[in-house]
Amino acid sequence: MEAVGAGAGSAVESKGEIGEEEVRCEEVEIDGKTEPKGRRSTLMSKRKRGVHVTPRGDKWAVVREGSERASSLHDTQQQAVKKGRETARRNRTEFYLHNQQGQIRERDSYGPESRSSKG
Repeated sequence: MEAVGAGAGSAVESKGEIGEEEVRCEEVEIDGKTEPKGRRSTLMSKRKRGVHVTPRGDKWAVVREGSERASSLHDTQQQAVKKGRETARRNRTEFYLHNQQGQIRERDSYGPESRSSKG
């Protein structure tokens, strides 16, 4: 591999062969790990994005962490909370309920760490 830059987030170009064809792909080095450019880092993919219920005008939005776009919009907070909790459970991640001012007023974890171990 040939380094293009140095430090975290520097680009690296690698060559590989598939069959008889030479393939070039640009890679990014993050914290000593090299991944194809355009893919999320290993660190980001390990952590599942939380689910937030936030006010949007006169509606309530279910939004995934890191996204501005709502997964769904609801007329009532209760409907949004139901959908948001379902999504968080299904994805085994965190659920956050925001108040009218946008502050987090409730948080629940549906991740694997939140389950009590039997024994």
